[in-house]
Amino acid sequence: MSTLKRWALPLLLSLSVTGCIDSQLLQRDPTIDQFYTLDKQKLRLCRGASSSCHNLVIVAYSLTVIPEIEQAYGGEINGPNYPVQLAQLLMNPPRGEYEATALGSEDRYLRLPVNSQTDTVWHALERANKQLYE
Repeated sequence: MSTLKRWALPLLLSLSVTGCIDSQLLQRDPTIDQFYTLDKQKLRLCRGASSSCHNLVIVAYSLTVIPEIEQAYGGEINGPNYPVQLAQLLMNPPRGEYEATALGSEDRYLRLPVNSQTDTVWHALERANKQLYE
């Protein structure tokens, strides 16, 4: 009986850890690297259809990221409403490099391609979050 107890606990721990790892892998959204979603109502940029999102409002508190976004797009983000200006830039790139397409019947969500411009915005928002919260 003591041999059973000695092997049962490590076996149960091993199975539970394996179960956690598998469930995390299954929860990874396959659309994460395929496109970005812009929520025009909440001013959020998300990776694919996942819940991995950044709020555009963060640019109003971290203006240092704006110049690189402006350079990538060849446009300007002016105050006083920086988040709305950024959303407009994402929806209508000045040089017309891509077209934002509506998702669903509502006009609330837009699908944006993954490219150097949208990646620049994503990484700038990541840095802005880190600057403010870390």
